[in-house]
Amino acid sequence: MAADTITRVEFEDAITRVVNNRSRTYSNSFALSVRWERDNTDAAVDTENFQAILSTLNLDQAEVVVLGEQDVTPGWALDDAIRRVFRRAATAPGKSIVLIHYAGHGAVNTGQLFAVEGRSRRSLNFQRIIDSAVAGDIQGISEDMDIGDTDTIFVLDCSYSHVATRASNPTTRTVEVLSASDDSTPVAFAPPRNTLTGKLRGEIARCKRDGHRFVIFSEVMAAIRANSPAVKPTHQVKLGVSVCFPFTGVTRVHPSTITPSLRAVFSVRITENMTQEQLQRFLTWMETLPPAYTIELDGIYSTTSTFLIFQSAYALFADLAGYPGVTFISDVTSPNRRKYLDEEQ
Repeated sequence: MAADTITRVEFEDAITRVVNNRSRTYSNSFALSVRWERDNTDAAVDTENFQAILSTLNLDQAEVVVLGEQDVTPGWALDDAIRRVFRRAATAPGKSIVLIHYAGHGAVNTGQLFAVEGRSRRSLNFQRIIDSAVAGDIQGISEDMDIGDTDTIFVLDCSYSHVATRASNPTTRTVEVLSASDDSTPVAFAPPRNTLTGKLRGEIARCKRDGHRFVIFSEVMAAIRANSPAVKPTHQVKLGVSVCFPFTGVTRVHPSTITPSLRAVFSVRITENMTQEQLQRFLTWMETLPPAYTIELDGIYSTTSTFLIFQSAYALFADLAGYPGVTFISDVTSPNRRKYLDEEQ
């Protein structure tokens, strides 16, 4: 299979996993909030915001790791904290969720995301922590402490946090990244300064006030992106599908339909040059998807492969982004006007 295409069966499987994996049971929650002591981004405020988010979701409060100005080996302190939180998750009975929050400066070096201290510009490779979580191989966790039953959410409130990319292999785990920036607005702290953690706190609190029974992080991020004119955050699911939390804490959830606040237009290049019969079967299959996962097919083009243009809830696209052949075109708030041209005249 070409690197920039996906087979029809693989694409259908990806959507099916999104639909089937929404319901989740978490028996335990663990959280970590990381910032530098020598910080000039008001990261301490975002630590408080993160703790407030956990409280709203009825999750356990985060262990706070402040990387000391006088610590000559801050990477060791961070590694110890990461091992500690995953060790607790791995040894707890039942399925666990780990939330890791970083607030401060960020930078990119050789395609890797680094957490950067304020004035001294010391830096730590945060990308390797994300990659280790995806691989399920946290250094220092013994072989009998399997994290295969642990999902992970990274909240990266820093510049260039969008550089992480997806691993597309099928999995029963979720590793999810909520990033403060995107390709068009990589600097997270451009004025007006309204941090990702602060926006998350406000949006999740609003959902609770409005009577929502649960929040799905992809939906929350879609709402924030729609209302962020200066700096556009991004949401990336590196493994699995976006996590859904009830406001009652760790328990079983059966999500219902939520009207999407933002839609995405994206293309999918299918490896095969699909026949008319295959296309008709594919369209019929799409019609069987639950209402919350509706995908509209806006265009079909045949080359040596099949090029399809879709629109869906942005949150659903976020669960598909990163697969081979899936390319983002634009986020939109209006329907496809082509269907209504005669009515507009």
